[in-house]
Amino acid sequence: MTAPPPVDLVWEASLPLLSRPVLGQWTEAMLATAAIVAALLGLLFGVEREWDAFGQMFLPLAGAVAALWMLGVAVMVAVFRGRYRVRYVASAAGLLCETVDKAARAANRVASPPAQ
Repeated sequence: MTAPPPVDLVWEASLPLLSRPVLGQWTEAMLATAAIVAALLGLLFGVEREWDAFGQMFLPLAGAVAALWMLGVAVMVAVFRGRYRVRYVASAAGLLCETVDKAARAANRVASPPAQ
């Protein structure tokens, strides 16, 4: 007597993008970006011994990172409508996560370079 083949377990979830964990991670990513750029600018200004110029660059850098943060949140709201829909499939082969959201798939196609 043979056992029946295992059945795949499939479920869909709508992940909130405007939640505290997601916005916290987005903020951490933007702060890391600012820290890397500030370190690079500090290195450049330090080599040139222009420490006064580094202080003058801090405000534009902070403004650019804040604008990038707001742009990311605007994309989360306008394009993804605050949600990211996914489908999980657990099978004998492993766990698979698929994007169900049409807007996310379209954005991924636009952002990906064409295959050669």
